[in-house]
Amino acid sequence: MEDAAVLGRPMSWKRVTSADPAPELGYVKTTGEQTKKSKYKNKMKNLASVKEERSEKQCFHFVRSMTSVLFALSAIIGSSLACVLSLVLPGVLCGTAMAGVLKKTTGLVGLAVSQNPHERLKILYTKILAALQTIPNDAAYRKYTEQIVHERYNAVKTEADVDRLEQKINCGQIEEVIQQAENELYLARKMSEWKPWEPLVEEPPADQWKWPI
Repeated sequence: MEDAAVLGRPMSWKRVTSADPAPELGYVKTTGEQTKKSKYKNKMKNLASVKEERSEKQCFHFVRSMTSVLFALSAIIGSSLACVLSLVLPGVLCGTAMAGVLKKTTGLVGLAVSQNPHERLKILYTKILAALQTIPNDAAYRKYTEQIVHERYNAVKTEADVDRLEQKINCGQIEEVIQQAENELYLARKMSEWKPWEPLVEEPPADQWKWPI
């Protein structure tokens, strides 16, 4: 009887006879079964790609239909408000729907995309303000740090859109702002230990800042 592999048919598990190689194994996996895993992996990759393309297409179809409806509304009622909405609203809707799709990376090594930047910043700014309470009110570090933290904290509480929040703070991506807040919290706690506002142990030389000497 001819071998199935020679005829080009898919092979499955077959019983090993004394004429087959490695008869002590009892059963061997044939060619058709060996390719199942690689086919399954390729199928899952293609499925993930199809899902991503489908979500993007659904967003754009939705925006297109909304644009048509709003233009038709403006033609019927002749309202300038409807015209403005027909131009502005689709962009807002698309930006909201695609926000999670477009940003998959920060482009910075070791800095992952933050899933909840607002909550993270609120926690960090609250801790920084609490750490500053241990520093005297007239200390320069406390005065200027409190001012900056309050400004950013208010921006986080009033601006829900991440892109506009990044523009308001103007210190890089929101993940970089989070990293800055983490470093500031560490520094604020260290300042309480170092106490740089206290007088020097010894009086500095009179010409310390004179240049040239």
